[in-house]
Amino acid sequence: MSNIKMEELHPTYQQIARIIGIENALKLGKEIGGENLYLPKLTSHYSPLLRERDRKIFAEFGSMPANQLARKYGVTARWLYDIVRRVREEKKAAKMEVK
Repeated sequence: MSNIKMEELHPTYQQIARIIGIENALKLGKEIGGENLYLPKLTSHYSPLLRERDRKIFAEFGSMPANQLARKYGVTARWLYDIVRRVREEKKAAKMEVK
């Protein structure tokens, strides 16, 4: 374990270290230091968290009124229908790929 103190780190490393610890921040720096790194928000369509939420919405769709389901997951009814449509299309495309 290194003896580096938080205040000795560059401000960017301090921000990372507050989240994952100094040792891990240094490991990250050794691996990708000097490169630009973009982390999409967890609310992007690529987020595994949102993809899981969308699969749950799809599975529950029809088991309760759409407005109630939308409220449960914190989306609008319009967005709920978009999610259901998108997941349905993904499932259809996945079936076509298997054939």
